[in-house]
Amino acid sequence: MANNGKLVIGAIFFVALAAAVSSMVVRYQATRRILQFWGTETVALVSAAPTVEALRLGSAGGQQSVGERVDISHARGLVHLRQALLGDRSFAWDEREEHGEPVWSYGLRFGDDSKSVTLVFTADFRQASRSYSPSIVSSAPIAKGLAKLFSEHIALESETSP
Repeated sequence: MANNGKLVIGAIFFVALAAAVSSMVVRYQATRRILQFWGTETVALVSAAPTVEALRLGSAGGQQSVGERVDISHARGLVHLRQALLGDRSFAWDEREEHGEPVWSYGLRFGDDSKSVTLVFTADFRQASRSYSPSIVSSAPIAKGLAKLFSEHIALESETSP
């Protein structure tokens, strides 16, 4: 009888171990491309930075500048935004927009006391990059959600144009 108890405990342990390994494999598969694209430091800041700011970008003298900055660290939906920005399915990896050099109109700055990173987006939110990075990805799958978030905190270009 004592062996039956050990067998049950052993079986439970191995099922739990298999579930944990399966979970890690699925999570890796769901985030491997975005981890390569953003980089580990950016992923860490996007997932856990205490300060998050929505930015409206402009240009002054040929240089990119911040026109408006709003702290959204406690905004409704921020947890979902972080998850979306860190999931491979939120981006169209094979889609390439060929419209020349993108104009970055909006940004999200994620930061803590010692470092920060800014993700930038085009006016239609269909392209994304890390500030000062030549790599660009299509954010078309989450463009509507990004537009909604920004419209709640910053006037969008179409709302401010004459």
